[in-house]
Amino acid sequence: MNRKLINIIFEGIDKTGKSTQVDLVYNFLSQNYNNYEIIKTKEPGNTKLGKNIRDILLSNDYNINILSEYFLFISDRIDNIFNIKKSIEKIDKKLIILYDRSHFSTFAYQIYPFIYENKNYFNILDNLKLKKIKAIDKKIGKLIFSIIKPDIIFYFEKRNLIKEFNEDRIESRKEDYFNIVLEGYKKSFNYYYNFNKKVIKLFFEDGIENNFNIIKNKIIKIIK
Repeated sequence: MNRKLINIIFEGIDKTGKSTQVDLVYNFLSQNYNNYEIIKTKEPGNTKLGKNIRDILLSNDYNINILSEYFLFISDRIDNIFNIKKSIEKIDKKLIILYDRSHFSTFAYQIYPFIYENKNYFNILDNLKLKKIKAIDKKIGKLIFSIIKPDIIFYFEKRNLIKEFNEDRIESRKEDYFNIVLEGYKKSFNYYYNFNKKVIKLFFEDGIENNFNIIKNKIIKIIK
């Protein structure tokens, strides 16, 4: 069988409606496209190992340095990718995979704020070591996106960023940090490969139904 695989990535900071849309799209596709197997995945925490990693990442009980945080996310992502590939091998249908976050998030949350913007964060490391860290991430990102080749990327923002996050370890960071994360997201889509033409930007304020209709119509065009 000549299997067709469609990869759809949903990105953006928390509380922008991203995960709500993943659920809506999953239900719509499951009900209307029986000739496809629909897989929904979320990072971090989609696997047994991932759930433990997620608990560590979000817990205030740990004082995790940014490099450890970065590699924990990478460990979760690699485990998730292998888990998906195992599932795919058992499926004899065309596939649509919905990704709630991907390596774009890791660039936006970990690489860009701390390695590109806040150079004083790593004052214990010289510029050569920072370049090596960037080079390692570039190779990892390229590898991940050579495996997960996005057909379309839905990127969610708020027109006015008002901090209303839960107080887990990452979300408790200052609002300035999240402003830098937003900049990081925009740079991420052209950092590993040029995905700019695949990005559809959506705003939380435009409403669940309006955003869902835009997403649904874009995906229907891809399936056709």
